[in-house]
Amino acid sequence: ALGGAAREPLVCQGARPVGPSFSITESDGNVIRALDGMEVTAALEPVLKEFSPAKLMAGVSVPVRPAAALPADAAASAGAPASPYVVRAVLGYSRRESALAVGTNPELLEAPDARLQLHAFSA
Repeated sequence: ALGGAAREPLVCQGARPVGPSFSITESDGNVIRALDGMEVTAALEPVLKEFSPAKLMAGVSVPVRPAAALPADAAASAGAPASPYVVRAVLGYSRRESALAVGTNPELLEAPDARLQLHAFSA
């Protein structure tokens, strides 16, 4: 129906990115254990000083197939992120266990170059 038309997915969940984007360096199922080589608690501490985990959602990077990827100059000019994110619920956070449970498929967390970007719920 839209043959030849460019399509671009967007997130419209009433969420805005907060804090830095992290590389997911250790996970177990849908539980993230380390970000950027640090324990989850240490990595997220600056963001959690400002936001309660109950007010946050987890943006998890989605691998892009080469056929769907934009050339770097086109992505930059369109303001597109280097990797799209799906925004999912934070199911739980344990400071003691240094663990963040995310409502997503574990395969996304284990993908090469997987990233986490926290989002503040704003709706």
